[in-house]
Amino acid sequence: MWNWKNLALSFFYGIHAEQLLLGPQIEGDLILLYHNILPETERSFNVRNIGLRTFDRQLAYLKKRYPIVPLEAIYNEKSRVPRIAITFDDGLINNLELALPVLKHHGAPATFFIASPILHGRQLIWPDWLSMLGKSGCKQIVYEKMAYNHQSDGTFKNENKEKLSDKWRKLKPETIYDFLDAIERSFGDQWRFQPQLESHWRIMKGEEIKILAQDSLVEIGGHTALHPSLPCLTSEEQKEEIGTNKDYLEKCIGKSIQSFAFPFGDGDFGALKHCLDLGYTRILGVKSNGLNHPFLKSRFGIYNNESRAAILHQINRALHEKR
Repeated sequence: MWNWKNLALSFFYGIHAEQLLLGPQIEGDLILLYHNILPETERSFNVRNIGLRTFDRQLAYLKKRYPIVPLEAIYNEKSRVPRIAITFDDGLINNLELALPVLKHHGAPATFFIASPILHGRQLIWPDWLSMLGKSGCKQIVYEKMAYNHQSDGTFKNENKEKLSDKWRKLKPETIYDFLDAIERSFGDQWRFQPQLESHWRIMKGEEIKILAQDSLVEIGGHTALHPSLPCLTSEEQKEEIGTNKDYLEKCIGKSIQSFAFPFGDGDFGALKHCLDLGYTRILGVKSNGLNHPFLKSRFGIYNNESRAAILHQINRALHEKR
């Protein structure tokens, strides 16, 4: 993480001279994507985990430079100044317990895209399950006769540096969960019974989603049931994943939802059509896959594999002319 570039960025941002690295502001908006907010000491085992203090400092910095607006405003209101919208994916309990208080402190609205594995009798989605196996001491997983070893960044990689998670994204979610069930039967699931680790993996329950939705700064959005890569599913499977999740969330909060985010940011024409047919008017991805629709927008992911200054600089560069 630390190299000469990051040291230079830390220097300029530390003395509040970052404008020397940036051109003038440009018209445009940026939608930020977060996943998990955890104590600083617990963030490193997974790149999706952002430390609580880091998150607080990021919001304080961004609020001084840009309006932080609801996602709906990005879609419905034009602006001549750059704006930022904040989103969270997956719906882990740490979003309610740790992220929401920081958002409220800064008066920053956010949209939470929540998966619903509970519809299939599960409390977590498979990417977090895989991470928790690594955190709990699982050093190696053998898949298709290839050994994947646990890495310091929380991933499992083979000798060719290929990630196991990238392999599994191409599978049907039921296949992945069955495989993880088998691993857990042999390795154990002690982490499930440690209360201090619950915020690392547990998706919010219905009552917790309802509590989150009651805050005036919060919008709830759809994110499928089992968090599959939608292009890897049949059309009927896509429809079920998107539709059952939407029905569940609407029952939890007592009103319709208008926003949806593709798991892994990855959609296709079929998934987009199902979203539109179900009434979604704000659809977010990361990869375009050739999709083009006025309801579809991309996002900028925030991860912990870069320094604080490097992350802020990437955000600023997206909203300024390059020098």
